[in-house]
Amino acid sequence: MDLHDLRGRLAKVNEDAEALVKDIQEMLALRKMPDSRAWTAMCNGMMMRYQDTIEANEEVMSKIDKHLISAGDCRPVRGSGQAALSPASEGPSRG
Repeated sequence: MDLHDLRGRLAKVNEDAEALVKDIQEMLALRKMPDSRAWTAMCNGMMMRYQDTIEANEEVMSKIDKHLISAGDCRPVRGSGQAALSPASEGPSRG
């Protein structure tokens, strides 16, 4: 797996985690469970874990981006949410 593949996979994990955070926030807004305090604590704990995962992945993706840019391999990465310059798009990927 090259850095572009890894970067794309991390971006996909973040998309999934962000969707889960949104779902948890919607569940918290409902608060229709009998034991609301326990339900809220559980949802908040889940949300914090997903947000920590997102932050950690974004840090790794940023380091990968810096490495790719410094290596002159600035192709856009699928699922990155950001477009980079593209001098390497004509050649094979570097890993």
